[in-house]
Amino acid sequence: MSEEHEENRSNWSVDDWTKYAKAGNRDLAGANLVGADLRGADLRGADLEGTFLRGARLVDAKLDGADLGGADLRGADLTGLNIDDLRKRVAGF
Repeated sequence: MSEEHEENRSNWSVDDWTKYAKAGNRDLAGANLVGADLRGADLRGADLEGTFLRGARLVDAKLDGADLGGADLRGADLTGLNIDDLRKRVAGF
């Protein structure tokens, strides 16, 4: 992604956001990751507040310390994650 493209993240596609997340970036607040393949992604400490993760594949993703406030996880594949911990951190989950 070009630096200019990175500055205007409101126009990013799901693919752009997925690449950004997998590259280890932690500022993902409000990202559109609907249906994204994030299997095994290291998202520890990431800011995922208000992120759209509907239908995303988060199998074995590392979410320790991630801010999931207001994240939309409906229909996401959470295999291998600590569901009780997620329930404590995501309202309405």
